[in-house]
Amino acid sequence: MLVINKLVLTILICIFVTNIENAHSKQFVLKVMNYNVKGVPVFWYWHFRHKYIGHHLSKLKELGKGANIIAFQEMMSRRTRKIHKITKYPHRDRGPKGKWFKTNSGLEILSEYPFIETSHDIVFKKCKDSDCLSRKGVQHVKIDIPGLPFPIDFYNTHLNAGGKENTEIRYSQIKQLNDFIAKTHNPTIPMIITGDFNFKQNHKEYPFFTSKHNSKNAAQECGLSQSCEGHPNPYDIWLHNLIDHQFYHPGSSNKITITPIYYNHYFTDVTVGKYMKVELSDHPAVMVHYLIEY
Repeated sequence: MLVINKLVLTILICIFVTNIENAHSKQFVLKVMNYNVKGVPVFWYWHFRHKYIGHHLSKLKELGKGANIIAFQEMMSRRTRKIHKITKYPHRDRGPKGKWFKTNSGLEILSEYPFIETSHDIVFKKCKDSDCLSRKGVQHVKIDIPGLPFPIDFYNTHLNAGGKENTEIRYSQIKQLNDFIAKTHNPTIPMIITGDFNFKQNHKEYPFFTSKHNSKNAAQECGLSQSCEGHPNPYDIWLHNLIDHQFYHPGSSNKITITPIYYNHYFTDVTVGKYMKVELSDHPAVMVHYLIEY
């Protein structure tokens, strides 16, 4: 009887301590957007669009609905620089630069929060077709968010376009990406991986990428939980169409949790231009709000 009483007391103490810890946990909401702006430097891409992209993003900021961090892809054209000039995010980092006959990677991160590290990026060793005209790769920054006792490892990438015929190229790029993450990511802190991956959840590349670090997909998790605000059916997007992914992992400390609480696609029906109307981009701007508890 004495043993049973001690056991019950121990269980009650554990429950009490857990409740105290939960009651004292702190929370922070991080808003992250990734956006392929269709900025390849060819004249028929109507680069006047980028001015409008800047104004749309600025309007979101004015309304208090803007992202804290934006990861861009296809920022190759010089006219894409208007986006940063108009939005006036205080912190900016650009991915691999152009070299010889190749343009830059098109990767760029704008942030309201300062970067601790900005020098980490790589260029993919293999590519195919017109993708070889740019130095696509991976961009990595470590972000210092005021109030959080830990930084966030943030990755931005753009994999080779094309269908099944380019699967092996993307396999090579994913291996390089995963090796880079393993080398640069502090496993005890959270990480977010964004970009235009050019693969869907039913493609072979998807598990090849996620199995390496057990990251979760924000659209999938919002769809499964059915508790996120924003889009009414993010799971359907993830299931059928999504190539612009946001993956996340809370780290191995067991003291941090990350939960997506908002998922939506912006600017999907926006057309711009004075004399002719064109779509803002051929990709949606993917917005996710993460509840970080620690």
